[in-house]
Amino acid sequence: MLGEGRGASGPLTGELALGNYVHGVSGLDGPELPEPAMGVVAEDAVELLADVLREEDEQVTLAVTGPMTNVARLLQQHPELTSRIAEVIFMGGSTERGNHTPTAEFNTYADPEALHVVLHSGVPVRMVGLNLTHQALATPAVVQRMSDMQHGVGQVCAGWMGFFRNSYREVWEFEAPPVHDPCTIVALLDPEVITWREAFLAVELEGRWTRGTTVVDLHGRYPDQAPNAQVAMHLDRDRYWEIVLEAIERLGGKE
Repeated sequence: MLGEGRGASGPLTGELALGNYVHGVSGLDGPELPEPAMGVVAEDAVELLADVLREEDEQVTLAVTGPMTNVARLLQQHPELTSRIAEVIFMGGSTERGNHTPTAEFNTYADPEALHVVLHSGVPVRMVGLNLTHQALATPAVVQRMSDMQHGVGQVCAGWMGFFRNSYREVWEFEAPPVHDPCTIVALLDPEVITWREAFLAVELEGRWTRGTTVVDLHGRYPDQAPNAQVAMHLDRDRYWEIVLEAIERLGGKE
């Protein structure tokens, strides 16, 4: 399922699921974007990750903002590199309800078998789920700050927020769009932005209505299952947006 220079084109098993009803066919619909300034690397994603793990002197943290397929394949094909991974922090799952289905978040629904592989690999895992990212709403005040930036990056980000706002309002009745993926990176930049809770984490593989749902035991209801993950619980919204907006401003300054 891997093509040259790209990641996996589908899950470990089962059929491909798409979330283009939210972010559009391209995944970043809305404002017009320029053509990429660089090409695709020759290595596929698994071998590229393997090379990075081999070459770095210290352990590497993997930040995953999509389905876990490439990381699972890395662990399956290169088990000798498991010890080179400091942790996997991923955007996905939820302690509460889902978005792709009533109970499952899209990234975990798209390849639950891959997440299962990672959870049973022994690698430390941190989950940044919808219960956390739904606190990271791009309010009108936030979008206005993007629009006021005197460069194209800020304008593009504001345009995305407008497109995503319409999708979230239509599908889930949100008044402002949540900005999910940067939460994983901000957690690495500033450990105080998110509060965490240790818990047993599993993913449903077989449920007729619940496939891809993350099971997060916050209250010790499975006493025979030891905690195996850190789960994001609370976001310092103000600090989060200061970090994100500052990053956008810096990127815009390099145009």
